[in-house]
Amino acid sequence: MTYKFTVNLNADQTDEITLDSLKEAYEDCIKTIVTPALQAFDPLEDVIPRQQALMKVLEYYSVPQEYQKYIKYWDNYINDTLKAGKKADEKTKDNGDDK
Repeated sequence: MTYKFTVNLNADQTDEITLDSLKEAYEDCIKTIVTPALQAFDPLEDVIPRQQALMKVLEYYSVPQEYQKYIKYWDNYINDTLKAGKKADEKTKDNGDDK
């Protein structure tokens, strides 16, 4: 059995749904960048260009101040997470636990 339905949305609602979907896709890219286990299924060579493309599209759909704040937040998150990972790796090597 097949059902068909129609939904009427005004332009603001459509923009909000689009923006939320783009942000979700962008955040999935961020998760993959900072999680090595996810990189086995979605290599960084694919994720990074997709992240950069999503940044451009988000810039188009977003209010400039909100876009800057959003991107800055996630850039800081990536940098902090990767730095924490490097520090953990260095600590492991210093302790000799990597044997």
